[in-house]
Amino acid sequence: RCSFPELTSHQEDVITGVLMSDGYINRRDGRYPRLKVDSVNEEYLSFLDEMFGGFSTGSPVCYRTSEEEAKREKPDRFENSSYQDLYTWTSRSIPQLKKWADWYESGEKIWPEDIELSPTVLKHLYAGDGSLHKTHNVVTIYLSNEMGNRDKVDSYFTDRNLPCPIWDEQERSDGSISARIRWNKKESKELLEYMGTPAAGHEYKWLKK
Repeated sequence: RCSFPELTSHQEDVITGVLMSDGYINRRDGRYPRLKVDSVNEEYLSFLDEMFGGFSTGSPVCYRTSEEEAKREKPDRFENSSYQDLYTWTSRSIPQLKKWADWYESGEKIWPEDIELSPTVLKHLYAGDGSLHKTHNVVTIYLSNEMGNRDKVDSYFTDRNLPCPIWDEQERSDGSISARIRWNKKESKELLEYMGTPAAGHEYKWLKK
């Protein structure tokens, strides 16, 4: 029986960062877990395909066009202009992904306490769920699923001697609560420098040299 190759430490950090944002673990009965990522950013998914090499099932595929997405969101008022094609990338089913599947033990995806927020982990979290305010050059990361875990999330940053975030919580129109963390201009520059080179397809979220 063929043995599975080991993931590199860099690949593991990318998986952690991706799962903290847009990625999710897909588990099928009797099969090893798979990593899936849905995004409008085909360039970023192509980077994942290339970086994971033999762990990848192949190039990202478009599974919902902008027209289909618009009709799904607003079936009674079709407007195509504000929507983009949606792509998906999938890894192979591999046993090494079991430790990330544990994030779902509660029934929802919850970040574990022991995440080490390396530059690569933070970069891929930020690529998926972060934004850069162009006027003020301040970084924001959206993390509503972790709203009740402020101490845990803060520790990710302080354990790496990174600036502790400011938390913002707002009520949505449907009554649910959204949460985001942000930093001032100086702290944002420090975070971006810590992350290093921009993630593929997300250069607009980094400061221009």
